[in-house]
Amino acid sequence: FPSVASAQTLFTDDCEGDTGGLGKTSLTNWTVTNSASGGSVDIIGVGTGFDFYGGTHGHYIDLDGDTSAAGVLTTKSLFALTAGDYTLNFDLGKNGSALESMTVSVGSVFSQVISDENNYPAFVAKSFSFTVAFGTTGAITFNQAGTDKQGYIIDNVSLVRQRVATTAPEPGSLSLLAMLPVSFGLLRLRRRK
Repeated sequence: FPSVASAQTLFTDDCEGDTGGLGKTSLTNWTVTNSASGGSVDIIGVGTGFDFYGGTHGHYIDLDGDTSAAGVLTTKSLFALTAGDYTLNFDLGKNGSALESMTVSVGSVFSQVISDENNYPAFVAKSFSFTVAFGTTGAITFNQAGTDKQGYIIDNVSLVRQRVATTAPEPGSLSLLAMLPVSFGLLRLRRRK
């Protein structure tokens, strides 16, 4: 008999813990990799010389940094994903008007391709819900295909466990289960008479 636990935030990052700069390969909460050719990301926003959103968001991450390839951004933390419902949230923007494509994933339990060619005059809040059937572990990954030093921009990333399925019976259910043998015993007695 499943029971419900309250929502729990497993991860949150508003990029304010990282200093601004171009061509970043290491961040406070993220690793930056690209096996093809040493990708990077840019920390831009307020006070960096590249603030596309007028000071309303502090710092944020441009996924196609100042190197020859976009960086693959992966959380340093590996999350224990127990069976239940989850939501991945982030603000999405874009630098440049070229067609871009990015895969957002959480371990092997969630993957979403985002692809469009429009500019974002303001950040758009993105929210993706998914269910984990069996316990596993996983990190959050943003993997953009790009080589033009302009890409998707993300901010305010969070992973929230909305509901956890447990197999512990509730007290009322236990009392009902305990009454079953007694009920069967009474039925047998009645049939013998």
